[in-house]
Order: sequence, then C-alpha cells, then structure tokens
Amino acid sequence: MAIAAQCQPVTAVVRMPEGNDETMTTANIIGGVDAEGRYTGLNALLAAQSETGVKPRILCMLELDNLEVAAALASICQQSCAFGYISAWTQGLFVFTLSTVSY
Repeated sequence: MAIAAQCQPVTAVVRMPEGNDETMTTANIIGGVDAEGRYTGLNALLAAQSETGVKPRILCMLELDNLEVAAALASICQQSCAFGYISAWTQGLFVFTLSTVSY
C-alpha cells in the first residue's frame, strides 16, 4: 500500500492452481511452458510485457515460498532486472528478505 499511496502502480497478477500437495503446488507456482507454448506460473512474468505491455519490476511471493520457489523467483528477477520479495520462515519466526538485482 505504501507504493500505491505515492503513485498509481499497474499490477500484473499470475494465478496458479493449488496442487494436491506441497510438491504439486510448488511446481504450479514455478511453472514452465505448457503444451501450447505459453509460460505458466512465475515464468509467465517473463512474457508479461509482450502480453500486457507491462514490465513487472517488483515481484512478490509471500507465504507461498520455499527454497525452490525462492530460487525460481531470483532467476526471474535476474532475467527481468526486477526486485523480488519473499518471506522466509525459520524456527517459527517470520523473516522478511529483499532480493535485489544490479543493472
């Protein structure tokens, strides 16, 4: 909300189905390329600019992240010169982490 208070940001949202278990949910979140050649999951953010005209610069994956998702998000951030925000859980404590990309 702090960003919205200062400007009028455009939001690109990628919806992913929840899997039957954590492994399937993680695979859906990370995504890939489907049979029709479309990006899915986090990978869909790579095609956002050509699909919508919006280039995501701040990527968030809060409370649905694990090591695999965080690594995929970092890769997407590096490819698109974006900032990525994840939540990290350690010993029951919530830790907020910022991943930055140098230009």
